[in-house]
Amino acid sequence: MINVGTTLKSLREERGYTVRQLAEKAQVQSSHLSNIENGKRSPGLDVIDRICNALGASVTQVLVKTDMEKELALGKRKLLKDLMPYFRKIDSVAKQIYGSEDDDSDDRDDQNKGQGEGLTPIILGGGMIDYEPLKQQNQ
Repeated sequence: MINVGTTLKSLREERGYTVRQLAEKAQVQSSHLSNIENGKRSPGLDVIDRICNALGASVTQVLVKTDMEKELALGKRKLLKDLMPYFRKIDSVAKQIYGSEDDDSDDRDDQNKGQGEGLTPIILGGGMIDYEPLKQQNQ
């Protein structure tokens, strides 16, 4: 989970400080700073202010960056959740075309060459794709 400590750690690393160097500059114990960065302690505003000053960053910048990173992480999780049905469908189609996962062959593409022939792609609602066997045409 994204927290202020994670943001402070990334800023510290961007500026090339060690935990000990930043702790000295911010006048906090290095163990306390380490605990903040690892999410084990929540710093007070006075400590955040001292660390931000030592980093040459504003408290607002740090808090906004933390909030934006949280929103980005939540957005990524939501996107993955929304895409899961599509991933499952792709996996299902791949199994139909290439066979099951139980095949231990390292040369699966050559072994299954042409196995997908005879299937016609069809588009389902919501942009989903499925495959159905080709209908035999009477000649």
